[in-house]
Amino acid sequence: MPSEETMGPVTEMRLAVLLLGCFVCSGDMELTQPLTPSVVPINNGSSALAGMEVQVKYIQKDNRAQALRLRALEKQLKAQAVRLRALEKQLKEGQVAFSASLLATGSGSQGPYKAAITLIFKHVFTNIGKAYNSNTGVFTAPVKGAYHFEIHAFGLGGSHATGAILVLNSRQIFTAYEHSHGHGTAGSSNGVSLALQKGDVVFVRLLQHNHIFDNSHCLSTFSGHLLFTM
Repeated sequence: MPSEETMGPVTEMRLAVLLLGCFVCSGDMELTQPLTPSVVPINNGSSALAGMEVQVKYIQKDNRAQALRLRALEKQLKAQAVRLRALEKQLKEGQVAFSASLLATGSGSQGPYKAAITLIFKHVFTNIGKAYNSNTGVFTAPVKGAYHFEIHAFGLGGSHATGAILVLNSRQIFTAYEHSHGHGTAGSSNGVSLALQKGDVVFVRLLQHNHIFDNSHCLSTFSGHLLFTM
């Protein structure tokens, strides 16, 4: 063993280098150990759920708005249906027209009579709206409006005249009159437009001591139709 005296500066330097190498080796071993970082988990489930709740609320709000629009549309459709039914009713009521001749079959005269009588025109050509009654000879206005009426009265002449009057309710409106004093025939016509209320009645009367003739040629007629409603 060398003595402490024989250990010189060189020996001390070698010892220092050896100790430094041991320290470096020990440090390398510590540094070569893997470093595991601390990972904090992020909870994404709660944020996704919140987003879905927002979407659901938006959809529910939109559905309520659409339901309101649908109810408003249904209300409009119902109102339009009511107006359409009213219009259809007006159109049906506005289709009024009739025309009829005196005798249903054959030929013959009515009158003369001591008093005026209501003539019943039995041979119906048309009766749109069913406002004319061929059993009574009376037309009843189905709606308020302006109507036009005509009568054509035919007679065989001779000593009796041919005269018919148009009556509104109980008021005489006009007369169709002709008197042929010879053996010739007599015919007369007249017409008028009237403003009627719903339920007003119009009919034709044969004047007293007068006569009227009809045959298969439909010589004596009563006609009327609605011009427009009011």
